Amino acid sequence: MTKFYYQDSKAPSPTAVREGAATIIKCGAEYLFEKRADSDLWSLVGGGLKQNETLQDCALREIKEETGMVILLSELRLIETIDDPTRIVDYGDGNIVQLKTSLYYTELTEKPEVTISDESDALVWVTKGELKSIQIAATHNHLVKKHILENESE
Repeated sequence: MTKFYYQDSKAPSPTAVREGAATIIKCGAEYLFEKRADSDLWSLVGGGLKQNETLQDCALREIKEETGMVILLSELRLIETIDDPTRIVDYGDGNIVQLKTSLYYTELTEKPEVTISDESDALVWVTKGELKSIQIAATHNHLVKKHILENESE
């Protein structure tokens, strides 16, 4: 079972740094979240950077792989790069990584069909109010709070 840590003194020491991208996907008053297959937690759509891939390409690939949606590069906006050494993921197989994440934002005009990948147990559209009732991975929870719950412009 994968475990997520953020500003947690009990977090294990990472063995590597993993760079990647995550995207806040909004449609109307709802945001898309995935329930991870490797834990019982929810997160933004995203994942690790592959060799010879830009962070933007990583975000677009992860959106397509995890949801089936095709988003254009022109529809992505970089919000923030998070380089906080307290964002740790323990995959339970000996891989313990510190995350460095480029966070993107895209807003859709209509809700598309989504397809669940092997990495997810579910995909759901939730309102800001409903976000308080789902358990979000610690490595994404602070991003959701900052960029969705506390930010009226997103």
